[in-house]
Amino acid sequence: MKRNLFVLFVLSIFIVAPSFAATKFKDVPDSHWASSSVYDMVRMGITKGYPDGTFRGDKSISRYETAVFLSKLSKSISIESVNADLASLKSDVLALKKQKEASVFYGNYEGDWKIANLVSSIGGYKATVSSYRLISGVKQKINENTDVDINLDTEDYGYYNDGTVSLESLAANLLVIDSKIKLNLADLGFNNPVTLQLTYGPGPKKRSLDPTHAIPSDIGYVYWRPHTGIKAYTNLWGFDISGGYIALDNNTTGKINTSQFTGTINYKIGNVPWLNEIKLDATGDYVFTGMYNRPDCRNTRASLTLAAPLGSKIDAEGKIAGGGSTQSSLMVAGKLDLKDVWDTGTVATLQFSKIGATFIDPNFTAQEFYFTGVDPFNRVLETGTVNLGGKVAQMLDPNFTLVGKGEITLNSNYQYDTTKGKLTAEGGISYAIAPNTSLDAMYRIYQDKSVSDTSDLASLGLNYNF
Repeated sequence: MKRNLFVLFVLSIFIVAPSFAATKFKDVPDSHWASSSVYDMVRMGITKGYPDGTFRGDKSISRYETAVFLSKLSKSISIESVNADLASLKSDVLALKKQKEASVFYGNYEGDWKIANLVSSIGGYKATVSSYRLISGVKQKINENTDVDINLDTEDYGYYNDGTVSLESLAANLLVIDSKIKLNLADLGFNNPVTLQLTYGPGPKKRSLDPTHAIPSDIGYVYWRPHTGIKAYTNLWGFDISGGYIALDNNTTGKINTSQFTGTINYKIGNVPWLNEIKLDATGDYVFTGMYNRPDCRNTRASLTLAAPLGSKIDAEGKIAGGGSTQSSLMVAGKLDLKDVWDTGTVATLQFSKIGATFIDPNFTAQEFYFTGVDPFNRVLETGTVNLGGKVAQMLDPNFTLVGKGEITLNSNYQYDTTKGKLTAEGGISYAIAPNTSLDAMYRIYQDKSVSDTSDLASLGLNYNF
C-alpha cells in the first residue's frame, strides 16, 4: 500500500501540467535524436519530467506510468474534437458532392471527312467534304424543384450551311434554353407534383438542299432541336399526362406565325396474356396559323402508339396517326428492336412505315415535316411512300464494332419506280480509340430513281463525348 502511494505521489509530480514554453531537460539537449518528440509531449501536457529538471529517458517505466501517459495522451488528442472534425469534414464532402451534381457540363464533338462519288460514274460532282458538329451545354440544378439546361448546337453550320440561315439569325438557331420547375399543387387536387417545362429553341432543322452538290443522300437529314413553348407534366389516376403550347414557326423578330396545342396520355396496361405489359400513348395536336380560325389555317392531328416487350430481348411498337379524315391522310408504322437475341453481340432495329399522300397538310408543310418520323439515316420520311429500313451493330470485341444500315423507299403501291424509289445502304466499323472517343469509317451507296442517279461516298469520322 505504501509503495502504491509512493508511486502515485511520484506520478503526480511527474505529470502535473507545466508551463510548457519554459521546460528544458538537462539530459535532453536539442541535439538529442529524440528531443523533438520529448518536447512535443511536454507541449501536449503529457509529461513535465522530474523535479530536478531531468527527463530520465533511459529509466524503465511501470504499467501505472504507462496508463497515466496514455490517459493524458487521449485527453490531449480529445476524441470529442476528432469526432467533431470528422463530422465537419463529412459535411464539407457532401456539400462539394452536391455542388458537383448540381452543375453538369456535357458535350459531343463530331468531325467528318468525306470523299463523294469515289466509285460512282454518275452521281454528279466528285468532291472532298469536311464538316463538324459541336454540341455543348451545362445543366444547373437551382434547387430541389428547379433545373436549367443551356445548350449550344452548331448543327454543322460551320462548314455545311445549306443557305437557309443568315448570320443575323445564327445565334437564335443554335441556342436552346430549357428549364423545369416542379410545382406542388395538392391544394388544387393534384396528389402528384406538376412539372412545368419552359423552353426556348429553334425547333427541328432539316437539310433541304445539298450545298456540296456531291452528297444527295444527306438531303432530308434532321437536327432534332426543341421548339419554343411551355408544357406541363404530371401523373393523374395512374395516367402520365402532358400538354402545352408550342411555337412552331417564329422569326428573329419574335413574331409567332404558326402555333400548336398538344396533349399526350401515357398508360401502362399490366398482366396482359403473352405480353406481360402494353404501353399506350395517345397524342392529339391542333395546329393553326396566326390568330384566325379559318379552315385553311388550322389542322387537327392524332396518333396512337402501342409498345410491348416480346420477351426479355425483343421490343415491338406499332403506330397509327392521322392528319385528316381521308385514307390518304393516315400513316401506319412499326418497329422491332432485337437486343442480342442470339447472344452473339448483335443488336438490330427493323422499321416499317406507310405514309399517305396528304398526311402532312399542304398548308403546314414547312412546320409539320417531322410528324412523319425519320429513317435509319435520320432523314425525314416522305408522304405518299412505303419505307422499309433497319440498322445493325455487331460487337467483335469491346473496342471494335461492325455497323450497317439500309433504307428502301417505294411508292404507295409498293413499287420501286421513278416516282418515289430510293435506296440507301451503308456499312462500316467503329473503333474505340480511348474512353468516350471513337474513330468511325464507313462506305455508303445511294440511288434515286426519280432522277436516275447513283452516288457513293467514303467517310472517316471522329466522335468524342465529354
